[in-house]
Amino acid sequence: MYIMSSSFKEDLKFGNEYEKLALEYIDYDEYEFCNQKEYDIKIKKGNTYIYYEVKADRLAYKTSNVVIEYQCYGNPSGICTSKANYWVIFVINDNLQDCYIIPKKRLNKMVQTCKTVNGGDYGLSRMYLLELKRIKKYLKNKKNS
Repeated sequence: MYIMSSSFKEDLKFGNEYEKLALEYIDYDEYEFCNQKEYDIKIKKGNTYIYYEVKADRLAYKTSNVVIEYQCYGNPSGICTSKANYWVIFVINDNLQDCYIIPKKRLNKMVQTCKTVNGGDYGLSRMYLLELKRIKKYLKNKKNS
């Protein structure tokens, strides 16, 4: 199976919008958008720093799977290089989205039993297909809901 993405610039803009939206689900005193390979957002809560990776999946409602990249152009990427404490995963359906916040340690364990596929630009990325039903308990509401 091969999953095709839109252009990198479009994906980056789309991802940046969801990084901002993620703040509506995270409790923090201060935050910083980092746009680093290792994490997207650094928040400070009290005296503690916590790091978040943010992903937005536009196909998960149709496929019932969330895509988690682990390799690109033959090199470790995504979950293998992320230093985030938590992954924020948005599953998008038209103008609606569900937000899941999953501890990275738990996510690492979940993907070990997942099917893998090629995808991304020219099919040069390797990804896990994580079934949505496996992350249901991590569904979050906005902070002020």
